[in-house]
Parts: sequence; C-alpha cells; structure tokens
Amino acid sequence: MRALLRRPALRNFLLNLGGNTVPMAAAIIALPLITREAGAERLGFLGLTWALIGYFGLLDLGLARVVTRQVAIAEGQGRLLGQRQIVMGLCRRLFLLVSLLAILLAVLVPTEWVAGRGATPDLVVEARPALIVLWLTLPATVVTGLLRGALEGRQHFGTVNVLRIIFGVWSFAAPLAVLPFSHSLPSLTLAVAIGRIVSLFAHYMAARNALPLDQAIPPPPLAIWPYIREGGWLTISNVVGPLMVTFDRFAVASLVSLSAAAFYFVPQEIALRMLFIPGALAATIFPMIARLTDTDQGAAQARISHGALLAAVIVSLPSCLVLAGIAHPLLRIWMGPEFAAHSAPVAAILAVGLLANCAAQVPFSWIQAAGRADVTGRLHLAELPAYGLILAFLTWRFGIIGAAWAWTLRASTDCALLLYASRRLFPVPDEEIGTRALARGALLVAALAGCASWLDGEAYWLALLFAVAIGSLFFASWTRSLRALVQG
Repeated sequence: MRALLRRPALRNFLLNLGGNTVPMAAAIIALPLITREAGAERLGFLGLTWALIGYFGLLDLGLARVVTRQVAIAEGQGRLLGQRQIVMGLCRRLFLLVSLLAILLAVLVPTEWVAGRGATPDLVVEARPALIVLWLTLPATVVTGLLRGALEGRQHFGTVNVLRIIFGVWSFAAPLAVLPFSHSLPSLTLAVAIGRIVSLFAHYMAARNALPLDQAIPPPPLAIWPYIREGGWLTISNVVGPLMVTFDRFAVASLVSLSAAAFYFVPQEIALRMLFIPGALAATIFPMIARLTDTDQGAAQARISHGALLAAVIVSLPSCLVLAGIAHPLLRIWMGPEFAAHSAPVAAILAVGLLANCAAQVPFSWIQAAGRADVTGRLHLAELPAYGLILAFLTWRFGIIGAAWAWTLRASTDCALLLYASRRLFPVPDEEIGTRALARGALLVAALAGCASWLDGEAYWLALLFAVAIGSLFFASWTRSLRALVQG
C-alpha cells in the first residue's frame, strides 16, 4: 500500500478530497455561531450568497474545463510555451463580459427577489447594498475558476487545494470574524467578497508561475470560437446535469406537499454530499487523460479510466451500504422516529442510484477530457424530457417513494449510457474489472436496500452482517486489483 500511496494520481486524489472536506468542516463549526449571533434571517441571506457564488461558475461558458484540457494537451505535446498568453487573454475577455453582466444584475435585479417575500423591511434595506457587493464579486469568481482550470491542467493540485482550503474556510470564517464589530449584511457580505478578490489575485499569481513564458516566442493567435464551441457543450452538461440531480425536490414539493419534501430532502441531501469523493477522483484523472491525445494512447486512457472506475466503486460503496442498510436507525437518532419512518425507505432506494451516480463521474470525465463534450451534452439533453415525465408520473402516483425510484432510474441510466458511449468512442482493449465491480456493488446495495425495507428484527441484522461480510470481501479483492493496476 505504501507504493500505492506514493503514486501521483492517488496523491492528487487525496489533495482534492482534502480541499473539499476542510471547508465543509469549517461550515459545520461556523454556521451555528453565525445563527446565534446574527440571526436566522441574516444566515439565510448569507446562505444565498454562498449558493450564488457556487452557481456563478456556470457563467464561465465551460471555459474552465476547456482550459484544463488544452493546457494538459499542450504539456503532453511539449508546446506549453505560449499557453500563458492564451489563458490570460481568455481571462481578460471573460472578465469584461462578466463585468457587464454584473452591472446589469446590480441595476435590474430587485432585492426582494433574493431576500424573499417573508423578509422584514429592515433586512430588505440591509440586503440592497449587500446584494450589490455580491454582484460585483461575480467577475472575480468566474475568472478565478478559469485560472484554477489552468493549474489543474498542469496537475498542480497541491496549489489548487491549498487555495481552495484557504478561501473556502475564508467564506465561513470571515463573517464570523466580523460579527464582534457588526451584524449588518453589507459588512458580512463584504467580508466574503474580499476573499473572492484576494482569491483571484492568488490564483493569478499561481497561474503565472505554472505557465512558462518565453518573450522570444510570439504568442499563438487566440482563436476564441473553438473554446466557446467546446465550452458551450460543457455548459449544457453543467446546467442540465445538476438540474436533473436536484429537480426532484421541486417535483415533490409541488405534486405532494412541503412536509413530504422535507422527508425527501434530508436523505437526498446526504446522498448528494457523498458525491464529492468521486468528484475529487474525476478532477484528478481529467488532465491525465487529456494529455494522452495521440491515437496510439487510447489503451493508456482506457487503463486510467477503468482504474479510476474501480477506485470510484471502492471509495463509494461503504457510504452507499450505510445509506441502504442503516439509514433508519441513524435517522431515528438524528431526526426522530416519525422522520425516520418516512425517510429511511427513500434513503434505501437512493443508495442504489448514488452508487451509479458516483461511478458515472469517471466516464463523464473521460469523454470530456478526450474532447467530446458534445456527447455528454447531447446525452443530458436527451435524458431531461424523459426524466421529467417519469419523475412527474411516479411522484404523482407513489409520492416520495416514486420520486426516489425516478431519481435512481435516471442515475443508473445515465451511468450505463456514459459507459456505453465511452466504449463506442474509444474501442480499445481495456480492463473490465471496473465495470464488473460496479455491477456487483450495485447488486449488493440493492439487495441490502431490499432487506432493510422488508425485514426486521433478527432477520434484518443477519442480512446486514452478511452484506458487510460480502462487502469486505469485495473491498479486499478490488483493492488488490487496483494496487496491481496502479503499480503495473
């Protein structure tokens, strides 16, 4: 295992994992303190601020992922000189474009749309300048994503995740530091906004150091259209994919009830939080695959991808088994018996779809890293109307259980289509161990979910112990196989 831990890919995965985990821990500590000192309304507005900052990434037109791919390709082909001029040129153009959009938003968007109808008049007064501050951070947030893409293309994940940890923690710690002096929304939002500006400067300096520059070599011409075309398909996936992941909450609220939406929201939110683990893995393999652009490198791409698929199943299976098997006792302790009775069956069904969704991160990244973002975009566009109809029918007919089945069917279908597309696009001899592991893991999670839903008492605990034993055997076998793939 020591040899495995020395491998750069695993090191980068662990760095990405840490970069996502530490800010989550900071949020767990900061949120109750902010609520107690500033009040629930101000925390609610800050929550919208953090959410909007996250969604601002969609406004980069997919260019961050394109930059990651292009920088990785340039490094793999030995033509890295000149990439700094290209990246900085894109940053300047994107900064100007998003600045115009930010000004329009600051002028046109009413404060009440963000503060909500139930906001008190005093909060609306506070929210207006705070909202202007938020809009003005939009260019910095979007361009920072582009610079981060360049760093990921060079596989400088140490730098990327140090900055992610620093400014991820800043988003929660800065408002907390301001509270002894002011509880006003403009002050709290400004504390977050300063972090966005400093983050832009830090990423700019890191990208300058990561991308070499030779003044004797004239910069290559900056052809915007290829970047926009590829980025457009990436944007479609970035918008439609998350929409399909979370749209079921709105369907439950509108077709069943708000109380049912609460019973559905909690287990699904737990499931979605687990996606950051395979997400860290996908971010690791993306530049690795992008570098292998020559036609004779297909076997190497397949080897990386199938090893990553196996790793995704290994790291995701334990949490899926927990969600399928012991959601009811955990929810009973955390949320109470009534909540557990409604939410535990939903959690068991979602667990199967969660494993598929975790595994789908790998072929999704493989296809996009190989320059075929149009495939993932078209797949998501085709899935959206079918999923909408199935979700509406099952939710109307079976309530939150139907919504959970619709989500799981969509996630499983999406994973199967992405795996099929990756094989059709890259028909090379490859390792099938990742696909076999996914199939066996899905059967185990589905069997445990069924036992948790239909058995009780001694039979339930025996089934749980049996599933743990089988899962342990799978884990040991797959870990040996992954070690052989990494070391081979």
